[in-house]
Amino acid sequence: FALLTDMQSWTGPEMLRAGVPQVSLLTLESLMSDGYEGLTPSRLANSWDTDLIQRVARKTVTDADALLPGAKLMLTPAAKPALHVYRAGLSEDPHLSGTLAAAFADGAHKAGSGRCPDGFYLTDSDVEQLDTEPDMTAIGELVLKPYMIAVQGRDCESILTDLSPLKGRYRNVNADLAATKNATEICDGAVRLCRPRTDAETLAAILDGKVVIKGGSSALESAYEKYRYIVKAIEDEIVTVEDLDEAMADGSAISDEMLNRAVARVLDFAHALSVIPKQEAEDTELTALRKTALTASAVLLKNDKELLPIKPKHRVAIIGRPAASSELVEAACTKAGLKVIGRMDGYDPTAATGGVDTEGVCALAKKADRVLVFLGCSAEESLRAVQNREMTIPAVQAELLHALGEYRSKTVTVLDCAHAVDMSFATDTAALLLMSVGGEDGAEALADLLTGKACPSGKLASTLYENPSEHF
Repeated sequence: FALLTDMQSWTGPEMLRAGVPQVSLLTLESLMSDGYEGLTPSRLANSWDTDLIQRVARKTVTDADALLPGAKLMLTPAAKPALHVYRAGLSEDPHLSGTLAAAFADGAHKAGSGRCPDGFYLTDSDVEQLDTEPDMTAIGELVLKPYMIAVQGRDCESILTDLSPLKGRYRNVNADLAATKNATEICDGAVRLCRPRTDAETLAAILDGKVVIKGGSSALESAYEKYRYIVKAIEDEIVTVEDLDEAMADGSAISDEMLNRAVARVLDFAHALSVIPKQEAEDTELTALRKTALTASAVLLKNDKELLPIKPKHRVAIIGRPAASSELVEAACTKAGLKVIGRMDGYDPTAATGGVDTEGVCALAKKADRVLVFLGCSAEESLRAVQNREMTIPAVQAELLHALGEYRSKTVTVLDCAHAVDMSFATDTAALLLMSVGGEDGAEALADLLTGKACPSGKLASTLYENPSEHF
């Protein structure tokens, strides 16, 4: 029962003794530990660079081999676009989203991982902002088309589906989506994976030929017990074979033969994943790849009067709390030839508001030719912000930038944030650079961009709004 209802059990010692190949279900985010800061799918999406994305995905899976022996199945980022501003996604554009999802899948596959593109369904969170009746033509454009881009011509080993009913007027949209001709073509030949919400859904998924990632086993066990009970009752002439057939037809009883078919399906899938060949690994250091990726994903949102690049003669003040630490940023800027005259946090990060050292930051800014200000959120803060629909940067950071308003014409702001934020603060800065600055190589990539050694070649994959509450 564990084999049929929980993929995590496939890596257990009991399964190994039974001859089941080890298979780990992974996401890129779960593999990106130290050294991978800033390389998450949502950040890399701003590069629009499918070759670079493939290289990062391939490197991530290759580096995981030492920690996770056996076969791997990569649940790659959702091909469907972010359907509204409060939903995370690779892009708001269906074609770009599907193309980038395909690149993540291809990179993982080159490292010997099976591919399972996510996003072949809608969730309540996807549709809760929609105020129109379901339009299957539009849904096909937004969900099916990008997913077809992600899987066509790739023979993906599996797809992730979800037929769970949604709330309200979109209740049956996933079932309607799965019944379309294009959806049938997508599913043809691929193992269908699912995450049932209830034990009953787990049993129904198994009977429908799906492989369950994580579900409940009680309904499956009950159905098997009912089958054994009815078989015994037939022997005792209490019921008839017709009663057994009826119970199996309505899914309330599952036979040994049906269980064996389900187990065989799982074993075939696990063995197929275990023999995916690996292409020769790219001989690239993570540090070099990360610097390339951070630069390619950096987006120059504003550059009034060509404030950037900064010239070596300019005196630079560093204000704020960069993810790489002020010390690393200062060292990288100094190494790049810039003259750093001072650095300070400038605000109390524990204060909701009113924690800005206005006198101190203005005194430092007055001495500088360029004021480098760091704003942003950690990955954990970004996740909470998306969940709580908070799109503003921390209020104390906005106050910091506003306090430097007298020196706006020489202020360069670096925004390091993994989620879409309210860009109303942008009027308080002359130049604005969106990028990740974590770690030593992140600081060095920033210094290269500030001095013009590298070009911020990223492009927004999704729109950033001023005052989004007025639009949504």
